[in-house]
Amino acid sequence: MKEFIQGILFFFISSITVYSQIADSVEKSYDYNHKGYELMMNGNYTEAILQFDSAIIFYHLDANYNHNRAYCYNAIDSVNLAISDYLIAIKLDPENYEYYYLLGNIYQTHKKIEVAILYYTSALSKIKSRDNPDTYILLFNRGNCYLKSENIESALADYNFSLKLNPEHIPTYANRGTTKIKRNDTLVVRS
Repeated sequence: MKEFIQGILFFFISSITVYSQIADSVEKSYDYNHKGYELMMNGNYTEAILQFDSAIIFYHLDANYNHNRAYCYNAIDSVNLAISDYLIAIKLDPENYEYYYLLGNIYQTHKKIEVAILYYTSALSKIKSRDNPDTYILLFNRGNCYLKSENIESALADYNFSLKLNPEHIPTYANRGTTKIKRNDTLVVRS
């Protein structure tokens, strides 16, 4: 019986020690992330990356740390590292539409249009509220990808829906106009 009580006591003390170590690691990771965020906001991306590296070492389960580091990597044109970090962030927090959205932006910028469309579509599927202000921009961006890939009807549908959500977004009108011209050109050629 004495050994049983000692075993329970040992387990209890070990659990408290482990919990204390985890809490300390999480606190350190938060501090590194905070320092990195300040550096990132000041445009010091290389130094910020080092802080985010430390944050991730101390606590690797916070998707936001990878998101912040990905933002910095993208800002210094380390695109593959940015993509890798966004993929990790998505794995850690698969319901956060922003990670899909930002990954779609990277792919669109680097002319991988079909992949960008997939990520924009995933982002749209993760948005819980139609009142989300990013919805119209996501539709606009995906519409731009459809336009670039000559999928005129899908581009037009996205632009129309985007304008329903925000009728004041001037670039959507311009791109919708371009899309209508392309559609009319296509119809004329077919006739």
